[in-house]
Amino acid sequence: MVVILAGIILMTPPANQYEISIYRVFPWYFWTMLVASTVVGQVLILRGAFPDEKPGRDWQLGLLLILLCNSILVFVPYVRGYTYFERADVLTHLGFIQIIQRTGRFSGELIYPNIHQLVLTLSYATGLEPMRVINAVSGVISLFSMLAAIALVATVYDRRRALFSIPFVCLLIGGTAHMNASPFAQSMLILPFVLYLFVKEQQTHAFAIRLALAVSLVALVIYHPLTALFALVFFTIYAVFQTSVVRGALLSSDAASSALTGSGTVRRLTLGAFVVWYYNFAGMLIRAESVLNTLFGASNGESQLDAYSSTVSRTSPAVVDLLRILLLEYGISMILLGVSGLHFSKMLVKRARRRLSVSVFELSFSATAMAFAGVSVLFLLFDLIVGFGRPLMAARYFAVLVVGSFFFDLYERLNWDPNVPRAVVVVLTILVVLSTLGAHHSPLTMRTNQQVTDMELDGAGWHLTYSDMDRPHAEYGVDLYRFEDALIGFHSDNVTKDPDPPPDHFGYADGETLGAEYNESHYLVITSAGRQFYPEVWPDYRQFWRYTAEDFDRLETDPTVAQVYANGGYDTYLVNETITPA
Repeated sequence: MVVILAGIILMTPPANQYEISIYRVFPWYFWTMLVASTVVGQVLILRGAFPDEKPGRDWQLGLLLILLCNSILVFVPYVRGYTYFERADVLTHLGFIQIIQRTGRFSGELIYPNIHQLVLTLSYATGLEPMRVINAVSGVISLFSMLAAIALVATVYDRRRALFSIPFVCLLIGGTAHMNASPFAQSMLILPFVLYLFVKEQQTHAFAIRLALAVSLVALVIYHPLTALFALVFFTIYAVFQTSVVRGALLSSDAASSALTGSGTVRRLTLGAFVVWYYNFAGMLIRAESVLNTLFGASNGESQLDAYSSTVSRTSPAVVDLLRILLLEYGISMILLGVSGLHFSKMLVKRARRRLSVSVFELSFSATAMAFAGVSVLFLLFDLIVGFGRPLMAARYFAVLVVGSFFFDLYERLNWDPNVPRAVVVVLTILVVLSTLGAHHSPLTMRTNQQVTDMELDGAGWHLTYSDMDRPHAEYGVDLYRFEDALIGFHSDNVTKDPDPPPDHFGYADGETLGAEYNESHYLVITSAGRQFYPEVWPDYRQFWRYTAEDFDRLETDPTVAQVYANGGYDTYLVNETITPA
């Protein structure tokens, strides 16, 4: 099936314009075969854990099949010929790379330069432009993250329990982070590798592993401060369970003696590196102050829960749309954290009867998943700088490490009932479907594909070169300042960031011309992504459309609007004002 999938990809003409959804490019049976191939690989791995199954190499074949399917999923934008993908933060990070390339040093505002250095190094090594290299980096790190997670569960668990766990940790549970070469996303993807080194060091005390762990921890801190704090939470929870009093009270004698050293040095190294690196950045202190103000009532920012509630009450979406978005955005989290919650509850119930016979690592993974689930609720209820999706992502990454172990315990407890593996396959199938359909932004989740086209780059380049920078602009379907970052360098500041959007329906709902809305001339920039947004993303909610096809057509005949640039996917208009300034 993988050969057929590759054939379909190669026979499909590459993209020559903006595609609002990568899922519509290929036929439905392509995605069905991709899901089926992944599930077949998972079943081959699970078979190796059956009590009557002799040790063999089928699980390796299954792992190879999953690796190929995941490779197709993460590299399909690259194969589609996208000039670049991820339209938001990553364009700005390309601007940081531009500055490093030109000046040989970091910008003063670049607090996490690892991904920039990695892309620039690969660019020098391959001779490719950073914009071309960064497309591939996120895919490679995603596959590396999967392999690191496999090594982690193989180190923590025995063979059969590990084989029950591997199908789960092979899932692309990071969602669109697997396509996003920004510091936080990539730092979360290397977290399984850091955890693997930590577990290995605790078990072997080998100097080489200890050195690799130290380097990885420092690298993790510089990748992103939040991920470093997430790791520090795990190390602290592990340290609590490793104290002699707690370990003796919770674990059986065999389990209590299986991990002999603590994590004090690791915690001190992580915290020390964090303080040394970030204390010079004023922005970090300002953000910390903002969080404290929010928690203790000195800030009135809108929480994500408030924002979601406001949107739902204003638009009254159909139940089927709400359920689809809920499942694709949070279905994986609900399943993994639900099972992880059962795992943690099971351990609490067992401890009420007798001491636990699990490893301190498994206990720490489960407790950390529950801790981050609680933290994500806090981030949902309060405006804490970043969205609740970030701690929720950490919760998923720790929860997935114990889900397979929970099902294996159930399998063993029910005397190897074959219905348990069948149920596991059903759960895995659901997770594969959700992870496949949630890997790329698309109208399925009321979002648009993050593809960046040559036409957008050419159009933005023309605007930055030939337009009058003293004249304000409005934009729709593009953040022009992001393209300025990518093409010229971060904080070139020639383009206004987040300008006022064009008036609803370009003013045609109440007037005859767009110029009547302005008291000075403006540029108006519209891309193909903007033109497609409402018809493709909100087709059933026309009453909420701010712009329609008819509105775009009227721009072409509006006497106050002159088209000054067009290339088929990027249009720039000059809007002449008709309101005389007072």
